[in-house]
Amino acid sequence: VPVFYLKNFSCVESKGKKEKILTSIHLINEKITKENIPVKSILYENEFYGKSGTTEKLLSKMESEWAKIINELLGQPNKKLDAEEVSLLKSFVVFQYYRTVATNSDVKKTINELFDYLISDSDTNSNSDSKLLKNDIINKFNPECLVRKAEKLAKEIDDLRMSIIQYNTSNKLITSDMPVA
Repeated sequence: VPVFYLKNFSCVESKGKKEKILTSIHLINEKITKENIPVKSILYENEFYGKSGTTEKLLSKMESEWAKIINELLGQPNKKLDAEEVSLLKSFVVFQYYRTVATNSDVKKTINELFDYLISDSDTNSNSDSKLLKNDIINKFNPECLVRKAEKLAKEIDDLRMSIIQYNTSNKLITSDMPVA
């Protein structure tokens, strides 16, 4: 989850030029709650997108574009968006969905179940060949692959209409590791 996004759900402590962004987390399944922990220590995994760093660089560039438009909207909620800005927001939604551990896990689980279903009545492959093929296919669907798929899907939804809902509240809001599901 991009830091610029989490910053809007966090406390920001400034010490001169340095900024420390603190947030709270609640892990529902583990029944763990931690408060005032640095954002940089959570929702991040080294080499999640592979060792080359190519995908991280792409996402970093995109995050700066997304941050610009989202921060502008937070400052000017009635801002009229041009077509490029709308497209950026749509891509943000798609990428936030596709770049999570949860989506990666769901995709692999779905492929696994579909593969098992499709070959359950098949006599064409031996069981060990089927397992090797299945594992090869599942391993190809890694986070880096899902980001490439998100790039393509973001272009596919460009013709969809989008609504921005302004939510004025004095209450605290929450978000998740998949904030746009």
